[in-house]
Amino acid sequence: MDQIIADVERRPPDVRLVIIDPLKAFVDAARISDSKARQLLRKLEKLARERNLAIVVMHHVTLRGRKSDDPTDFIQGKRVWIEAALCACVLCPLGDGYILQNVASNKQSGQRFEYQIVPHRLNDGTETERIDMIGDSNHDIVDALNGRARDMFVTSKLQRAREFLLCYLKDGPRLRNDVYAAGMLAGHSEITLKRAKQDCGIEDRKRHGDGMSEWSLPGSSSSST
Repeated sequence: MDQIIADVERRPPDVRLVIIDPLKAFVDAARISDSKARQLLRKLEKLARERNLAIVVMHHVTLRGRKSDDPTDFIQGKRVWIEAALCACVLCPLGDGYILQNVASNKQSGQRFEYQIVPHRLNDGTETERIDMIGDSNHDIVDALNGRARDMFVTSKLQRAREFLLCYLKDGPRLRNDVYAAGMLAGHSEITLKRAKQDCGIEDRKRHGDGMSEWSLPGSSSSST
C-alpha cells in the first residue's frame, strides 16, 4: 500500500481518480490487523483530501466458513474496510441485471439500485456497452448473496412504466399531459410511457367538450363520447 501511495504522489496534480483493483493484490486484506488496516486507510484518506481526488478500492466478498447472515461481515475477513469507507457498495448479479447496494456511508446507507448493461454504439460507429440505471430496487443484496439471487429479477424500465400506468389509471381516465407529467416525476421517460401504453393496450381518446387527449385502461369508462 505504501508503494501505491508513493506512486500516486508521483502522478500529475490533475489526476482525479485512483482505482485499486483488487485490494488483495497490494495488501493481505484478510489477515492484516484492524489497526493496521485503519492506518492504511487513513493514509489513503489523507492523500485523497490533499490532492482532491477519489480513491476507489475494489474488494471482494468471501462467504466460506461464515457464521453471520450478513455477507458484508466477510469483506476478506475485515469489516473495517467497509466501516472506514466514506461510501461502500456491494455489487451482485441479479436475474438479467445487477443490484448495487450502498452498505455504508457517512451520510446515508441502505440505498439499493438496479441497472442493466446494454449494447451501445458510439458516434464513430464503435460497438460497446453502457450501464443503464433503471431505478430503486426492492431487493436486498444480503438475500441475493445468501443464495436467493436466482429468484430475484431486475425490473426493466418498460415493466416499471407498465406498473405505473396500470396504477395511475386504475381510478379512471387521465389527461395524457398529466400522465406524462406524473410519469416524469416517477422517473419514466415519455418514450417509455408510450411503449408501456401500447403494451398494456391503453386507449387514447379525445375528451368530450374540449377535445383534449386522455388515456384510460382497456374497457374502462371514459368521458369521451
